[in-house]
Amino acid sequence: MSDSNTTLDEVRRLVCEAMSEQPADLQPDTPLLDSGLLDSFGVLAVIEGLEQRFGIAFRNEDLVQGNFQSLRAIAALTDQYGKGQ
Repeated sequence: MSDSNTTLDEVRRLVCEAMSEQPADLQPDTPLLDSGLLDSFGVLAVIEGLEQRFGIAFRNEDLVQGNFQSLRAIAALTDQYGKGQ
C-alpha cells in the first residue's frame, strides 16, 4: 500500500468520525464541504487528528476551503507535509 493510500485511509477514518451523518459510499472526490457532510467543527477535528497522527502542524495559509473539499484534497495536503513542506 502506498503512502498516499495510507494517508487517504486515515483521512477517511477521521472524516467519518467527524461527520454527523455518514453517506453509504464516501468516495475520494465526494464534496465534503459544499454538500454539508463536513462542517467547520468537523474540519477542526480532522485537522487536529491529522496533526496528531502524522506529527505535523498545518500552516494557517493552508487552512482554506479548497484543501478540505474532499478526502483526496485533504490527503494531498497531508502528504505535502509528510514530504517536508
